[in-house]
Parts: sequence; structure tokens; C-alpha cells
Amino acid sequence: MEYIYRINLGSKIGLGHFTRIKYLIKNLKIKNYKIIIDKKPKLEFLHLKQLKIHYLYEKNNSFKDEKTDAKKFLKYFNKNSTVIVDDYRLGYNWEKIVRSHCSKLICIDDFLNKKHYSDIYINTKPELANFNQGDMNQLKSLNKKNCKFLLGPKFSMINPDLKKITKKKSKFSITFYNGGSGKLGIYKEIIKALNKSLTKNFIINIIIGPFCMDGNKIILDFKKYKNIKFFKNLNNLSSALSNTDVLISSAGIILYEAAYFKIPTILIQMNKNQETLAEDLQKIGHYFFLNKKEIKDTNKFKNLILSMYKNYKNIKTLIKNPSIKVGSSKNILIKSIR
Repeated sequence: MEYIYRINLGSKIGLGHFTRIKYLIKNLKIKNYKIIIDKKPKLEFLHLKQLKIHYLYEKNNSFKDEKTDAKKFLKYFNKNSTVIVDDYRLGYNWEKIVRSHCSKLICIDDFLNKKHYSDIYINTKPELANFNQGDMNQLKSLNKKNCKFLLGPKFSMINPDLKKITKKKSKFSITFYNGGSGKLGIYKEIIKALNKSLTKNFIINIIIGPFCMDGNKIILDFKKYKNIKFFKNLNNLSSALSNTDVLISSAGIILYEAAYFKIPTILIQMNKNQETLAEDLQKIGHYFFLNKKEIKDTNKFKNLILSMYKNYKNIKTLIKNPSIKVGSSKNILIKSIR
């Protein structure tokens, strides 16, 4: 069986789609695959040469519409191939064309109101853990007949190499992250205010995403602070997350890894695709979910972080046994896809 992955990555969309597919390849433990992306990104640390990646567009060409993209994509597989698509730009029109040329089509999505034409539909959003029949009927109406639905955080594609790295540390660590492409300057005033309130027993970690436009500026702004540490060009977030007591991050796919590590986290909805209900996030152990606008209240945000520190033991107890475990159905996911 050959697996063909169609994904999108870049400065606007970040690395989320690429990361999910990379983890899926590891979990499936397959060698016969191709990953199709638009163009080659200038990111050497991604180690693209180690993966079977093909580029759909030449330098002077770029994505125009679903039908054009589908027709260009057809040359990369045959009727015995399984196609897996993880790309917000592609939906029903693309899938309808591609499905007639492959044996199975699997769609990974983060939205609930998008029309698809797939054999297997995967959506790991927390609110899908307890989908009622009315919502399920609505989702089915947006897909092809006899589609199989894999819904909720238990089907999240967790890095199989993710593991807790135990290190002796005496300082309480607070980590800031804004996804693969988000600007870190949004946290600048909070970090400054926090640093003034901290004692010698604190350390601040800043994870710089590969497409982050202001990463170097953030380093220059804070390089004089001895208690601030930078993480850059990470392929695996284990090293950063293992040394994190409190995480402040955009509500991207890192929320599943933070839930896996049971890290008290302040999640921030930076984009529309990160929209979810706070009560649904609580099911996987996340109790702090804010809107992007709330970052502007520096003093309030700083006090929330300090309050989490003061009540840390209680928060750790609260998130110890979430009602839904992330990535707990890895074997079911693999069997369903195969």
C-alpha cells in the first residue's frame, strides 16, 4: 500500500499540518509514501531530505484553486494508493476529483462546517468527544455516503517519540510559544512585566517557531536577561515541554502535547481555526482559554500567571486525571486508516 500525503505549510499557515502528517507516518511505520507540498521552504532544520517530499509548483507558479491543484496532484499516485489530505484550502471539489483515481481518501480537518468527499474523516477538536446525534447528522450530511468518522482528542496524532525528559531543576519555569509562524512580540510586554515580578527561583523559556517573523528581534530584546532561555529550530518539543511548569501558547496542536504531559497551560485563540469551547478543553485538562484581545491587558495576564504559580499544586491535582486522554486511540487510528 502506498500513502500519498497532500499538505500545506508556510509562514501564514505554520507547521501544524506538516507535524501531524510526520507523526502519522511514524505511527503507521510505513516506508512507501510521498509527501506533496507546494514549494520547498527554506528551513534546513526540518530535514526534508530525509523525507520523501515532492513539490507541486515551480518557482513562478502557485496555488490557484482546488480543481487545478487536484489535476496537478494526480500524477503522483495510482488507483491502489491511499491519499491523506491535511490542507485548509482543499475540500469537496478537490477530493471529488482525486477520489476517483485512488483506493481511499482520508481527510484531516479542524473545521465542522466544511464540505468533504472522503472515506475517512479525522477531526480531533475537543468538542467532538461527545458529539450529539443532531451534530453527527449534520457532519454526515457534509460528507460522502458511508464515510467513517474518527472524532475527538483520543484520535490526535501525538509524536510517538514524545517522552518526559526528567531533569533536576530548582527553578519554576514558564514557557511562551506562539506556534510555528506566530509572532512572539505579542508576549513582549507580559514577559517584561513578569520578569520584574519574578524572584531568582524563576526561569522564562521562549520557543521560537520556524516561521516566526520576529524571532531574532525577541532574542535581541531579551538576550541581556540571564533567566530567559531560547529554544529554536526544534523538531521535537519534548526538551522544552519537559522543563515547563506553566505553558502560555496559541491553541494549536501543542495543546494536545501539553495535555499529554499534563502541563498547566494558558491557551490563547489566535486564529479562527483554534476556536473551541472552554468546557470542551477542560475535558483534556486545559482550564485557561483566552481570546487574543486579552493579551493586551498586561497586568491582568501577568497576575494570572503568578496566581497559577501560587496555586500550582491545586492546579496539578485538578488536571491529573482528565475525563478524556489525548492520543489514547493510536492503535485504533492506525487500524482504521489501514
